[in-house]
Amino acid sequence: MMGLNGFVLWFTLFFMACKPFVLNIATCNVNSIRGEVSRRTAFGELGKLSAHIFFIQETRINSRADMVKVKKEWSLGASYWSIGEGSHDGIGILFNRLIVDVVSEFEIWPGRYLLLDVRCKGIPLRLINVYSPQTVVERKKLWGLIKPMLFTQKMVILGGDFNNVLLVMDRSHKNYKLQYDEVFLSNSVSRALLIDAFATANPGIEGFTYERGGAKSRIDRFYLSNLLLLAKVKNLPLCFSDHVCVFASLRFKNFLPRGKGIWRNNVSLFSFPEIRDTICSVIRDTRSLKFMYGSAGGWWDAVKMEVREVLQFYRRLNSKRLQSDHCKARVNLAKLLEDRNNGRVVSYREIVVGKKDLLEVIKQKEKALIFLQKLMSTRGGHSLNYDHFKVQRGMKEIVKLKSADGATWGKGILDVVASHYTEVFRCKDSCSKEEIEAFFSKVGLSSGRVVEANLCDPITIEEVNRAIDELLNGKSPGLDGLSNEFFKVFKNELSPLLEELYNEGLNTDSLPKSFRESVLVLLFKKGDKEVLGNYRPIMILNADYKILVKILNNRLKKIAGEFLSNTQNYAVPGRNIYHSLVYLRELVIASVYDGANFWLLSLDQEKAFDRVSHLFLYETLTRLGVQKGFVKWLKILYNKAVALPLVNGHLGSGIPLQVGVKQGCPLSPLLCAISLEPLIRLLSAVVPSVKIGAVDCPPMTIYADDISILFKQQKDLDNIFSSLNAYSAVAGSKVNYNKSKLMWFGNEPSSNIKGNFQVVRESVNLLGIDFFCGDMAERNWQVGINRMKEKLAQFSGYTENIFTRAQIIKTYVLPLCLNIAVVFPLPVKLISLVNSVFYSFIWGSKLARVKRSITYYKVWEGGINMINTEAFFSSMFLCFNLKAVFCSFPQAWAKVLYQRLEVWLKNWENGAVVRRFFLKVSNQPIYVIGLLKILNQWNILKSDLLQKSRKNLYGCIVSDFCSEPIKLKACPPEWETKVLANLSLKGIPDQVKSVNWYILHDKILVRGNIKHKKLPDVACPRPTCSGIPESQEHLLVDCPFAVKVWKLLFRASSITLPISYNALVCGILPSTISECKKSALLVLLAIIKYFLWNSRCAFLLRQEYCSEEQMWKLIARMGKGVAEGDRSHLPGWLWNRKWADFCWDTG
Repeated sequence: MMGLNGFVLWFTLFFMACKPFVLNIATCNVNSIRGEVSRRTAFGELGKLSAHIFFIQETRINSRADMVKVKKEWSLGASYWSIGEGSHDGIGILFNRLIVDVVSEFEIWPGRYLLLDVRCKGIPLRLINVYSPQTVVERKKLWGLIKPMLFTQKMVILGGDFNNVLLVMDRSHKNYKLQYDEVFLSNSVSRALLIDAFATANPGIEGFTYERGGAKSRIDRFYLSNLLLLAKVKNLPLCFSDHVCVFASLRFKNFLPRGKGIWRNNVSLFSFPEIRDTICSVIRDTRSLKFMYGSAGGWWDAVKMEVREVLQFYRRLNSKRLQSDHCKARVNLAKLLEDRNNGRVVSYREIVVGKKDLLEVIKQKEKALIFLQKLMSTRGGHSLNYDHFKVQRGMKEIVKLKSADGATWGKGILDVVASHYTEVFRCKDSCSKEEIEAFFSKVGLSSGRVVEANLCDPITIEEVNRAIDELLNGKSPGLDGLSNEFFKVFKNELSPLLEELYNEGLNTDSLPKSFRESVLVLLFKKGDKEVLGNYRPIMILNADYKILVKILNNRLKKIAGEFLSNTQNYAVPGRNIYHSLVYLRELVIASVYDGANFWLLSLDQEKAFDRVSHLFLYETLTRLGVQKGFVKWLKILYNKAVALPLVNGHLGSGIPLQVGVKQGCPLSPLLCAISLEPLIRLLSAVVPSVKIGAVDCPPMTIYADDISILFKQQKDLDNIFSSLNAYSAVAGSKVNYNKSKLMWFGNEPSSNIKGNFQVVRESVNLLGIDFFCGDMAERNWQVGINRMKEKLAQFSGYTENIFTRAQIIKTYVLPLCLNIAVVFPLPVKLISLVNSVFYSFIWGSKLARVKRSITYYKVWEGGINMINTEAFFSSMFLCFNLKAVFCSFPQAWAKVLYQRLEVWLKNWENGAVVRRFFLKVSNQPIYVIGLLKILNQWNILKSDLLQKSRKNLYGCIVSDFCSEPIKLKACPPEWETKVLANLSLKGIPDQVKSVNWYILHDKILVRGNIKHKKLPDVACPRPTCSGIPESQEHLLVDCPFAVKVWKLLFRASSITLPISYNALVCGILPSTISECKKSALLVLLAIIKYFLWNSRCAFLLRQEYCSEEQMWKLIARMGKGVAEGDRSHLPGWLWNRKWADFCWDTG
């Protein structure tokens, strides 16, 4: 028997193992521990606290000797310190009886910003200790350096003395307003999904941590990742400091931190010739070893593994180099600061260079975030939008889930997801072959029919190359981590291998094992985030698999139109969602103007992609005439396929895909459409068509799994029910009756309809458009405008560059209303509202400085490449609707539209213009009047419409009706084209472009240009100008300050230019200068004008003075950055011609 002592020991160990781990953290401003007495007092007080990690600020340690002393005297654990630049600086992170594995240590701002990546009890943590400067400008700069490091898979603990507040209640002052650095920090922590520890644990409680002169504030705080579980947070007074210590306890029971996710290759590595050559040699060597593997699939998986190991090696090498460089820079800067603090002479340049080397880690992090931003698919470009990361993490991150056993969080979430989708993808085929045969006989699809097509021909290298070219950059790679860019960079080496692999693998059923594996990612849609059904499952596939299915999809879609019904507008070449929308528009309008009466049923298929029966799909393909060899290939692709769920960065075990098609696979949309074809044919046989005028319209329209059916009687609905039940029995589909809607259009129905559907009275939303008997155009456009406002709000503060803002509108905002623009023309009364939304974003909610007609020009023509909203939406509506009317084989909706337009278009078809007078008295739908008004307003002829693309038609409208010539101040007319073209010169930094554009148009806001404000003083603010009126020419050319800066440029470039408006502002340079040198000078002229304007604003608004030499240092730094950027892509001889003569000495 176990003795008493043994039992006690066993019980103690068992209790400790069961007891959840609690991590206690504390932050406090120690108010100097430089002296031995103060150090002993502070360390003794801190040692009495039960905190495991301390964040301390204002240590005032300014030498490495002092650092060695404090490390020895803190005997309770490891400690990490940062020497400060000022006398009050210095921070440290101390561990109290806690063993952690420190992965990396970064000192970004000496004495102010210290970062540690550690593993504590197996949990990856990022600890960031902050001691904020006193000035608003310096604090804003510090937050900018912290911001990129908050976006990580690790659990972030950000703590320290922030010297500001984020909540008004955290100041004792009444009517306190947050300053701009406080707003910036608030936005940063919000976008990184961090929570204020004290405010979350103690809502409504003030909790001041510092008091001075009767004013109280809560400036000492902790911000934590939202996945961390707070036990308690309290403030503890300290006897040695005038600040309160903030103490927080974090519970880790059942805690699952964010995982690393799946490995992905670093695309930037492909730019190094050494790495490219190594990968090419690996590919060549492994090809010669193919005979050693039992199958083509096993050999290809080995090739990918070899390539992956090479890329991982170079990535580790790059990471080690970065850490080593940072460590050297940190030691060097610490020595410089120590020397300066001890009275030795240290130049300002040495300090600046030392700080710049420390910031290299921030630059690398921002590059990585830009890469991730592109992978997450909704933001591109070379600028970071942190709102995007908040949205994406909010869509993918699951904090808690509701299950049958109650709420689940932490480690249990992955099990719940795996269990749920195991059931979703479980085979439910319970029908026999005889039942399937009977169903297809009822549909009228007999076996034996074969469509003539070369679907089973061997795959060619041309098809492989085409599929690789079709891959989009910036997409997430699959489980193997090899991105689309990898296959594009090494296309010539990989194409022959892939051709051989695909042909052998499909013919011998020996495709790689990695082809069967996909990553299951859940994206939140809407509703309760704790309900798993509100997430959309997306399969992330390997790029080599996507290349193969793209080839098969390209073959199949060529013949899809031959066997898919005309009512299916999804995944069929030449058809799209617009056809379904305008069909529904014509039917609803017919109920108002043509006396049509019908019920409109919108069917909602529950998880349509995930419920497709494989057996039924293969049988449908065969009966539609697809060759059996091609069907066999599809069976190989889905045989033993598994999906590995990825939740919060953790990868689960494989889930067999026994049913469903993979959402995210290029072939899946067409397979889903094909699986619905028997249902469409069955419904077409039992539901009569709808007659509008002389046109028989089909009783339904389908886009993907959205089916809209028209019927008139209860008998028709009973037939629809019967058809749906018969289809569901063999195909595995399921109709969600709670979300399916039914609405009556026309006169009052003669009888009520009995069914399980939800009957709506006012409107029904189909494919994102509200349909009802009324002014559909205005309501839908109002919804679309609100949607555009919300999207633009996400980009608020994203960039000051007006060119980028115009591009944001065209790329991310306009697509939100394209569906509406095709169905309904933009109402005249809403045109000004749309323009105000767009231009308030472009001008930053300020007064417009330039006429809108100028903004429509291309950048090299003097505009910002902005769209004219009226012309753009009008051309969209006109081209789709009228081109469909005059095509060779118009659809039913186009025939109905022509019936309405026939009277008006007879003369127009013969070359005449639509007469506006008759439009005022016609009794036609609003959209028809709108279409005819567009033809009249823009003087569009039939030949223009049919011979020009939509883009060309829009260009003609803008150039003929919406633009006016640009006239530049003091620029000779013969030079205007050349001067305007300089706006798009390659190499001009983004932040410089907007200011130069305003300057060129003479719209910069100098006092002489702000005439509408009637300023009492319009003199130049610089004292050397003694009352001279401030004009744009004076600011940039005549001001003595500007003249000195221009002379510094002449000295640096060894070229003397005339100090005139034409030369320095317009960029009209002497012909004796070579073209290479001219392009470099034009970039520097743009940079100088930018800094002249910025220094003037800083002097006038913030009383910040910058000398000519200090400004030149800034100019030279930016110019050198442009030159170094050119070095990477210009030949050496050309770079020397362009930049070698410039002197960048900023000492």
